[in-house]
Amino acid sequence: MSPIHRDGSGEKTAAPTWESLTDRLIREAQERGEWETGDWAGRRLPAQDGAYESELAAGHAILRNAGVAPSWIETDREARRLLTERDRLLDVAGRGSAAGAASLRARFAAVLDQLDRVLLRLEIEAPTPAQQRPRIDRASELAAFDRALEGVRDDGSSVGGGPSSGRGPGGPGGPGG
Repeated sequence: MSPIHRDGSGEKTAAPTWESLTDRLIREAQERGEWETGDWAGRRLPAQDGAYESELAAGHAILRNAGVAPSWIETDREARRLLTERDRLLDVAGRGSAAGAASLRARFAAVLDQLDRVLLRLEIEAPTPAQQRPRIDRASELAAFDRALEGVRDDGSSVGGGPSSGRGPGGPGGPGG
């Protein structure tokens, strides 16, 4: 909006600009002794870790100062949480009982479904491909989970109970350990 406008009689008048308003507020604060410039007197303040160098940086700085992250960062945080939950369930699968296997597999499948939706949302929200995460292959993930339930790791080695695993008789924590 232009600082020049017409008054009621049609005469052109100049309104104060934002810059002059800012200058006036700073001057008044200085006069009251409320404005301490410290070492930066007469110089530009440095940008906070590169803030204001791109068109979105100012908005991101405002969000950061308010304790909020851009939506794609929040979405990535959710993806990391779900990936951690997926890994935890895979770890538990190799140690669980056969009785709880169906329930555990259903929970794992639900986490995969959530993760797939979150990764798709991240693909849409992330500003560049560098901030995206690769999508999951649900069939491969479920096959890895089923192998873990059967006691076989992806590399073909045994999970739990074997002499090299440190569990079971003779291992640490076992009757002989």
